[in-house]
Amino acid sequence: MSTLIPETPTSRFLEHLITREGSSTEVYLDSLGILTVGVGHRVTEEDDLELGEVISYPQMSRFLKDDSTKCWQAAVDQAVELGRIEIPFIEALASVNFQLGTSWYKIHKRTWKLMMEGEWHKACGEAADSLWFQQTPIRVRDFQEALTNGR
Repeated sequence: MSTLIPETPTSRFLEHLITREGSSTEVYLDSLGILTVGVGHRVTEEDDLELGEVISYPQMSRFLKDDSTKCWQAAVDQAVELGRIEIPFIEALASVNFQLGTSWYKIHKRTWKLMMEGEWHKACGEAADSLWFQQTPIRVRDFQEALTNGR
């Protein structure tokens, strides 16, 4: 029996992002000093936005749709590569992609290697031994839970 993978982000994933990222129509500096708006959208040159500027709710929704879809598609590819195509696992990978970028596994090489080897508990330990954990422990714990769920 095969699992049907949605082509677009699930509502549960989007709700999780909003809960973890928060939302703001006003452009602000995030904890790393990066211009951010909406639901964790990193402002780019193309966005042509400045600190304190306010965007519309439709624009915020467009940013969320575009950003979450990119992260979701990367997560599906990663889940397939890992041989774990359960929806909750894909949602967790998509959350990591959203927070750290879709190339996160190139930075967290040891965690990814352990995941590729099916060493889920060891990958959890490796993720906890990181700057990522120091900066956002709740997000890492979310990921650890997904790694070991049912394992």
